[in-house]
Amino acid sequence: MIKPIISVSIFLLASVAGEAMAINCSVSNGYSRVAGDGDVLKTTLKGKTACKLTGNDWEWQEYHDADGTLIDWKKGSDLVDGTSPVGTWSATDGNGAQVTYTYGAQSYTYEVWKTKLGLYDFCTGAIAKVRGASLLDGQDSCD
Repeated sequence: MIKPIISVSIFLLASVAGEAMAINCSVSNGYSRVAGDGDVLKTTLKGKTACKLTGNDWEWQEYHDADGTLIDWKKGSDLVDGTSPVGTWSATDGNGAQVTYTYGAQSYTYEVWKTKLGLYDFCTGAIAKVRGASLLDGQDSCD
């Protein structure tokens, strides 16, 4: 039988270790926040296609148009499944900069962090909700 003090210790250790493993978006982990004086975040995303690879397939390829339209590349100029607007994007400026994506009635707001590998994580607090996205100049396929 485990003594109460030992079981509490195990629980606390597991809780702290689990929380530490969940923390991704912080300077202490080698990340740099895409924020700062002026429109740093807007400038980083505007005119770029964000690419998110999952396994061997592109989970999404979304272009950040300068007018705030978010455009899904899909299959480019394909007549059946071609590029089309899927929502909007906007970013705040300053040290607390965040990007908000709106798809119909659903909105998602993130802080953006650049990783040591030059990829981008989209985070809510210290938790990466989207990991390892790359940014391409212009509107293009991520392939």
